[in-house]
Amino acid sequence: MDLEYAYKRLIAALHGVAAGKGIFDVVKVPSFGQQAHMALALADAELLEGTFPADHLSVVDGAFSKLGQTRPSDRIDMGAGALQEALRR
Repeated sequence: MDLEYAYKRLIAALHGVAAGKGIFDVVKVPSFGQQAHMALALADAELLEGTFPADHLSVVDGAFSKLGQTRPSDRIDMGAGALQEALRR
C-alpha cells in the first residue's frame, strides 16, 4: 500500500465528513486527481502508524465535531477507526 496515498485519502475523507458526507460516499483526492470511497479510505487508514501532524488536527477535529464527537487520540489509526464506527451508527 502506498502510505502517502492512503494518508491523502484519509485527509480527503476527513474533509468529506466535515462537509456532511457519509460512509458510502466518494470524495476527491485533490493532489492525486482521483476519487476515494470513504469507507475504504478510513479502513486503509487504520493500518497507518503514527500521529496526525499538528497542522492537520483542525481537519480531524472538524470531522469529529460534525459528528458531535471529540477526537479520541492523536493517533491516525485510532482516529480512523473511531470515525468509521461513528459513521456507521
